[in-house]
Amino acid sequence: MNETVGKVQVITSERDIPNAGLQRDWHQAAQRTLTALGEQWTAGSSRDRRLLVGCLHQDLAIARDHNLDLGWLTDAAWTYVGDSVWEPITQPPSWNSSAPSPAASTSTALAPSAGSPPSSRPTCCPPTCKRWRSTTEPSPRDTGQAAPSRRDYQQVADQGGRLAPAARRGLAHAARLAGDFPTALAAAQNLGWEGRHQRVLGDLYWLQGQPERAAAAYLAGRTEAEQHGKTGEAAHNQALRAFAIALYDPDQATAEIDLAYQLLASLNLRATTINVRRAELVRDASSDSVDNQIATLRTELDIAGLASLTPAIELAGAFHQAVLDDHTALHAAITRLREQTSDEDHAYFVDIAQFMAGLPLDQPSGARWLDGEQHTRSRWRGLVSARQAYLHASR
Repeated sequence: MNETVGKVQVITSERDIPNAGLQRDWHQAAQRTLTALGEQWTAGSSRDRRLLVGCLHQDLAIARDHNLDLGWLTDAAWTYVGDSVWEPITQPPSWNSSAPSPAASTSTALAPSAGSPPSSRPTCCPPTCKRWRSTTEPSPRDTGQAAPSRRDYQQVADQGGRLAPAARRGLAHAARLAGDFPTALAAAQNLGWEGRHQRVLGDLYWLQGQPERAAAAYLAGRTEAEQHGKTGEAAHNQALRAFAIALYDPDQATAEIDLAYQLLASLNLRATTINVRRAELVRDASSDSVDNQIATLRTELDIAGLASLTPAIELAGAFHQAVLDDHTALHAAITRLREQTSDEDHAYFVDIAQFMAGLPLDQPSGARWLDGEQHTRSRWRGLVSARQAYLHASR
């Protein structure tokens, strides 16, 4: 059958070439189609996301089946993974049983995964790199396997190349996950836009009990993403901004959550959507609906294989329970958090939950807080007290 991408008719089957008795005819026809679409995509006015995805769907199959050089498709694949957007690039079975080609490898790399988009996989490798992880597997980071993730980040950062900034960002994230906040902060200073420095800073600040600073960093990150035309990154920053604002201003949080959903409307970003729902949990702290929302999210994350997000949901639940002053439920949440962070990543979530409730640390995580444990404890307890006062005034 024939299909059309942009203004170019795409040949997708042997039957579409009349009297095509020679392999050379096949090859030439496929090459003409690939070249024509490449010329259309590389024209500045046509480099939109919808056309890009259409080209990857159609032209990777053509290049794969006819063993063509990737050419402009290499840049197209880089553009695809350069944003946090995930539209599945599925491919029909090949009618050509020849040996694997660069196009076949790229098609496999861009196929749907169980966890996150290729651009957030810890391997940080380009589609043609042999280290690009099989897409039948979730990301090691998303399944809680932090050590392999850090090794992959370091390897790619050391090699340099297009994804080195993302790998350096991954190393900053790894330091943050381990509770080494000064190291993460130092790394963030040198990431720049390509390393998403504002998002890294926002992730650090809210953990210190400074959601206002985090919200400002996420806003700066969203603005930079919009200036660079990165819709997925903009949505991700907005989701995190909504969460940060929900910690200290539930009224403003509603507008920020609504904006996050607007930015996500045309995107397929599962983890980012979970972050918006986490913002809703924090905004709704003390509401009767929160426990059911948390139970639903636990199930969804378990099914999706996104284990790395589960402690963040439990911490949102701990905020809810601290606001209610429900120490029985809070102790249960702390027990779950301790089990979920037994590999030491996010171990400081247990500290934060105890800070919220004004409890002493029974098993300190050893986190290196940016300005010390006491200041951090005071800020987290202050956020809970401020919410309790807000709720009392609203009654």
